[in-house]
Amino acid sequence: MAKFLDTAGLTYLWGKIKTALSGKVDKVSGKGLSTNDYTTAEKNKLTGIETGANKYVHPSYTAKTNGLYKVTVDAAGHVSGTTPVTKTDITGLGIPASNTTYSDFKGATANAAGTHGLVPAPAKGDTGKLLSGKGTWEAMTMAYTEEDYTQASVGLTFAGSTVKVNIPVATTGNMGLMPPAMFSKLNDLPTEADLSGIYAKKSDITGVYKYKGSLADATKLPTTGQVAGDVYNLEAASDYGPAGTNVAWDGKAWDALGGLFVVDALTNAEIDAICV
Repeated sequence: MAKFLDTAGLTYLWGKIKTALSGKVDKVSGKGLSTNDYTTAEKNKLTGIETGANKYVHPSYTAKTNGLYKVTVDAAGHVSGTTPVTKTDITGLGIPASNTTYSDFKGATANAAGTHGLVPAPAKGDTGKLLSGKGTWEAMTMAYTEEDYTQASVGLTFAGSTVKVNIPVATTGNMGLMPPAMFSKLNDLPTEADLSGIYAKKSDITGVYKYKGSLADATKLPTTGQVAGDVYNLEAASDYGPAGTNVAWDGKAWDALGGLFVVDALTNAEIDAICV
């Protein structure tokens, strides 16, 4: 049973709160409630540290301008010496002494293999073309062709060569193209818009409640023959709720739809039990 707090109950509750707060300690400016845990031992430890005990002086070395150097590192991990890197140092690592040059890419022919190299630059406007094995930029095209009434084909053409894939007409056992006769049958079927003004959908009627009447108590609810959506009013209180509760059959059991309820004010005794 739900309850609410009225004006009288709230006044009583506020008096209880003020009584509980009367024993509080007021805050003093500049002071807190925590303790000072700084010990004498810790103070003596800090006093015993000499001034500048942890002052670090980094060793100085001759400044160098930016460049490529071989460096010397001392035992402390500092760079203590530098020597400019020479060309001999670089070639000694296996890097060629002269610049590497590349020739242009050469396409293949029917009788000769191509060579690797730089890709030829595409001409202006060739943004949709692909580089072919012939070394030229070529467009790729696709064409659909109806071979006859039993099949069609899709051809992919690139760099002068065409690859064709045949697509048969669909049958009861195989996927494929829809034959004209089948399309005509499907096209003649009524649309959803055509049917919506003539027939009701199952979803339009399955969720409808059907009021079946009023019963003296829950023991009178039918146990056979009821269908989903059947609704009864129970005149007496029961496990489903207070008197006047409506119950509906959900297909498996009777389900309470709601009923009357009473709201009472909290009493002072109940507030005392809460404010402890």
